[in-house]
Amino acid sequence: MIKYLKYIISLLFLPASFCFAGDVVINEIGWSGTPASQYGEWVEFYNTSDSSVSLDGWTLFEGGGSTKIIDLAGTIQPQSYFLIERTTASSPDPVADIQADVSGMFGGSGLSNGGEYLILKNSSGEISDEASFSGGWPAGTAGPDYFSMERIDPLASGSLASNWASNNNSKTNGHDALGDPVRGTPKSVNSVFQNSSPPLVVPPPVSSDDSPPPAASSPPPSSFTVVPPPEVMKVYAGKDITALAGQGIDFSGSAKDMRGGAITNARFLWNFGDGSTKEGKATIHTYAFPGIYSASLHASMGEDSASDYITVEVVSPDIIISEMKPGSAGFVELFNASDKKLEISGLEMKDSSGGVFSIPNGTLMPQRAYIVFPNENTKLLSNSSELWLLLSNGQALDHIRVQETLSSNESFSLAGETFIRTNPMTPGKPNIEPIPVPRQKPLIKDTIDPRSAEAASSSKTPADATEENTEASSSPSNTASASPVFGGDAEGISGNGKNEAASGNAGFTNLALGPMAFLIISALLGAAGSIGFIFLKKML
Repeated sequence: MIKYLKYIISLLFLPASFCFAGDVVINEIGWSGTPASQYGEWVEFYNTSDSSVSLDGWTLFEGGGSTKIIDLAGTIQPQSYFLIERTTASSPDPVADIQADVSGMFGGSGLSNGGEYLILKNSSGEISDEASFSGGWPAGTAGPDYFSMERIDPLASGSLASNWASNNNSKTNGHDALGDPVRGTPKSVNSVFQNSSPPLVVPPPVSSDDSPPPAASSPPPSSFTVVPPPEVMKVYAGKDITALAGQGIDFSGSAKDMRGGAITNARFLWNFGDGSTKEGKATIHTYAFPGIYSASLHASMGEDSASDYITVEVVSPDIIISEMKPGSAGFVELFNASDKKLEISGLEMKDSSGGVFSIPNGTLMPQRAYIVFPNENTKLLSNSSELWLLLSNGQALDHIRVQETLSSNESFSLAGETFIRTNPMTPGKPNIEPIPVPRQKPLIKDTIDPRSAEAASSSKTPADATEENTEASSSPSNTASASPVFGGDAEGISGNGKNEAASGNAGFTNLALGPMAFLIISALLGAAGSIGFIFLKKML
């Protein structure tokens, strides 16, 4: 009996990881999609038990259980796999040659490339497994490689970063919609599988002769591929970015060892996906054209190296000046005319007196939203009525120059393609007349270089300004003036409308002399004809 007791005691000292997770675990995550489509996401479960498990009523969540990704149904066999796929219009079948057990739309807009906190719950609402990586995936890569994130030991914790690794490309399974290999092992043993738990030793039946129990048989040969030494460093390129074409973008990455310590002596190389590369852990890059780019950060230290990828969506810079009031108590209002939430850090506003204001880092504009900058903060427009909105590369996004004098409760606001005097002001709110979306570009009518000291020299003369103010004062003070200040034609900008009108009147006067001259000439010709007719008659 003492011999058998030794076997029982040995069971008590098995590693805790043997029973750490539930029977069904999250085993592999294709969070970046496939080479055919970044939306072709998929998740694999594994049944660690010796019994089949019904997944009817089970649910996979993200956000730590706050957002449902998809409901499950069906049965997962013992020691077997269960595949779910995200289907979209552009990616109807992510793993084309392997039958998914469940497929459909993923809630929460799919799996974020920046990480997720996944929870698998059974039909009773109990947690079967979880993978808590909302701060960033510990493994797997985005495009162009699209390697999946594989669990090393299904019996160890799913929230342990060191228990996950990227598919090592020594073993893959399945093909995507374009026929390219899926960079993972859906419904197959992981390429990085290592089961650290020892085999369960079961006491043999008692024999009548009390002979020693037979030695435990060796586990059957395994087809699993055991990976040599794990990677020694992780690289983080940051989160996906949405930015403006022509605007400088800050890129900042890092490298850590497998214990989470920072690696500072690595060589960093950025590839921005548009043919440009730069060295350094942090740098600035400007994309010239809109598009979706895959930027990568590669770090190397001796013989060790690693990479990470992010997606950079570059959009047209549809930021415009929508309302303005010169003076120390005034303001500048910008409008995001796009359907994207945009970071506008680094955009510059410059007035004709030389004042420059750079929009601070971290300034975001929701889609179709207004943002107001008081002149008291920007130190602009105290002695100027002309303003440029500039990208970091010097390109002018918008420009307004006005000459009229405003009352305390008036401002210049955009109405269609023209600036008008409005009363009351509407800072931070929709203008009295709506701004067309999308708005036609460019609104700029000048060719004045905003960086030139001559910018202020093109203003109207005081006489012109006085005449306009006199005309404007004839309008009721509590209504918006309908006369354009800027944008409708060149007259509203340059102040040359009076000269143009004068030249137009002169042209019309010259045209009025034409009929009189025609009558005189006709009378003379008629008289000459009559005399000639009388003379000819006498001759005959």
